[in-house]
Amino acid sequence: MAAFAWLGAVAAYALAGLWLWAGFDGYAVSNLALDGPSNPLRKTIEPIAGQFFQNFVDTPWLLIAPVVGLAGGLIVVVLTYLRAFGTAFLVSKLAIGGIIASVGCALFPIILPSSTHLSHSLTVFDSSSSEATLWIMLLCTAVFLPLIVVYTGWVYRVLWGKVTEDDIQTHSKSLY
Repeated sequence: MAAFAWLGAVAAYALAGLWLWAGFDGYAVSNLALDGPSNPLRKTIEPIAGQFFQNFVDTPWLLIAPVVGLAGGLIVVVLTYLRAFGTAFLVSKLAIGGIIASVGCALFPIILPSSTHLSHSLTVFDSSSSEATLWIMLLCTAVFLPLIVVYTGWVYRVLWGKVTEDDIQTHSKSLY
């Protein structure tokens, strides 16, 4: 089943890419303020034929994403037939990551195109926080992430193992 599902996924992904190439306009963004605070009202977004794949033409190394998506899916099919399920699972993560990354690479800098007013689309620059906010969040992450990891490890150690019927009978007054 997994091999057939991945063959279908790879075929659908390839057909979607050809469909986008043949019949969809991409978006060109202009008037972005890159040197100061973002002003979403100043940008203009226009549909342009062939623009959807322009990021891949301008930056060829971005082609890694769709190649990983397609090749990874095909490798999963082969690994599934070879019954290397653990490796197939790991490669499937890469394939899914490549598929998702290829969409992001194609749309960049747009994160979410608007279907009603293109100028209202969200771009990376409209959606980012200020430098001060990002610095504060970095400091909070540096302090609290280690605490969360230590706490999670402690809870995992305390709750390690299976609960048996003997455990329940021995601790019947204190377990629940």
